[in-house]
Amino acid sequence: MNLWGDVMSIGEVCNREVVVIDRDSTVMAAAQQMRAHHVGTLVVVEKSPHRGKVKPVGILTDRDIVIEVIAEDVDLNAITVADVMPGRQTVFGIHYSVCV
Repeated sequence: MNLWGDVMSIGEVCNREVVVIDRDSTVMAAAQQMRAHHVGTLVVVEKSPHRGKVKPVGILTDRDIVIEVIAEDVDLNAITVADVMPGRQTVFGIHYSVCV
């Protein structure tokens, strides 16, 4: 234990079973995905031009949908996840350390 608490790797505290959605999907599809999987957050991905692998580019929360889309009376089928998700996210590898 140090001054800020116990130090653990991100790999020890992260949830490895996440639900993902493509950045070009509609917000309606995202909301349906959240409901189907009983989650409030989706990891937003895009296909990498290299070998078609997907990479995380952000997150979308149920709160993002409420504040940015529903409260503004925007059609859920007329807007994409990329239009709504917050700005660029920082991605850390599983070996980075965090204080818990």
